[in-house]
Amino acid sequence: MKTKNLVQNEVYLYFAPDYKTAQYVEFLGYWENNDVCIFCLKNNDMRLTKQQVRTCIFDASNEISELCEDVLNVARNNPNGFTYNLLTEAKETSGYSVAYAATQNNSNDFKKAVKHALLHRGIVGGWIDSETNTIYIDSVKILHDKNMAIEVGKHEKQIAIFCLDEMTEIRL
Repeated sequence: MKTKNLVQNEVYLYFAPDYKTAQYVEFLGYWENNDVCIFCLKNNDMRLTKQQVRTCIFDASNEISELCEDVLNVARNNPNGFTYNLLTEAKETSGYSVAYAATQNNSNDFKKAVKHALLHRGIVGGWIDSETNTIYIDSVKILHDKNMAIEVGKHEKQIAIFCLDEMTEIRL
């Protein structure tokens, strides 16, 4: 990939120089007269030279499209809601599902939720608000302490969190 094709805030696949590990990263922009590209890797900045970008950064749009299709299939098969781990390709079944504020209200553009999930914990959740019948698909985190989940949900300005163990919505 040539660096001139990098799109700010887009998600790319980063392969470590040994090609043994790969992670999703977000391109943040250029630095030092466009000689260095800055990526976000697990909430930390990573600086790569243009030469490193040519060998370590790859377009992830095909993978993201496939993951979006997977999420659509999970949503179709679970019309009452789901919590799905993109990395393990399995439903989450325990803990409290808490959405990130960054992806709320985006049921029309769930690709944003998929990209956000890849850059964070790899989990998306879909649910129907029991009071408004609004459908939400968000990037979520799983917490195992109820009180912590409630506090994080409030911090993330969520309407509700979901207890996967009891399959119940907890209004906030």
